[in-house]
Amino acid sequence: MTRDVTINKTVTIAKDKKIVLDMNGHKLSFAVDNDGKASAIFNNLGDLSIVNSAAQESVISFVASDPDLQAVPTYATNTITNEATLYIGKGVTVSNESDGGASYAVDDKGKFVLDGGTLTAKRCALRIAKYNQDDVQFTMNAGSTVK
Repeated sequence: MTRDVTINKTVTIAKDKKIVLDMNGHKLSFAVDNDGKASAIFNNLGDLSIVNSAAQESVISFVASDPDLQAVPTYATNTITNEATLYIGKGVTVSNESDGGASYAVDDKGKFVLDGGTLTAKRCALRIAKYNQDDVQFTMNAGSTVK
């Protein structure tokens, strides 16, 4: 990235795509009226690596405008929904400051490596959801999760 960016639509990484996003010390935020629906900055169905080549911390942040506040949530507001392969490197913070019960910095349903990054959330920094898949994996080489 060459500057801070605010997006207003979910970015879907297709199943057959490999993307390396170098945050380069910048911020990526999500500004959208999710209108009572599930939402995420990234919906990863492929191979997504988020790295930071700068000395300054990079931040990916999301606050849902309409989080699901029901006792049993019917939808989630995630910063990153991972259903394939995700890598987050050092110097990258992924944040979700939504109030909803199903609000995750990373909702992992695939293979996820945290290698020096930080996950932070008001409700839940990381959810590992196996459902019926046998190959859901989380590896933490370095980094931290808060909340």
